[in-house]
Amino acid sequence: MGKPPREELALLSHIFKIKSLKTRRSLLDTLSKNHLKLIAEILTNLLSGTIVLNKGDKEKLKKHKKLIRVLSNNKTGYKVRRKLLLKFPTVVTKIFRLIIPLVWAFLAAT
Repeated sequence: MGKPPREELALLSHIFKIKSLKTRRSLLDTLSKNHLKLIAEILTNLLSGTIVLNKGDKEKLKKHKKLIRVLSNNKTGYKVRRKLLLKFPTVVTKIFRLIIPLVWAFLAAT
C-alpha cells in the first residue's frame, strides 16, 4: 500500500471498539475498498509472520484460521469479504481486537 494508512486504521480500530453489534455491523457494511484491502493486508502480514503474536493469542486465533485465510487471500473479491465481515462480525471483532494494537505498535516503530 505504500505509506502507512493511519486514517483507515484509526477508523477500523474505532469500529472494532464499538460494543453494539447492530452499529458495528452497519459500519462494517459501509467500508470502502481501501478498508477491505487494508484488512486483507493486515491479515496477510499476520499469516506471514510480520505481525508477531504471542502463544496465547495464536491459540485464540487458531480456530478462526479458515476465515483469516479467506479474508487475506487476494483472489477473494471485495463483495465476498464484505459478506464475510457481516456474517461473522463477532469473530472478526475478536481477531482485530487482538491485532490492531500490534499494528499500531508496528507503525509507531517504522
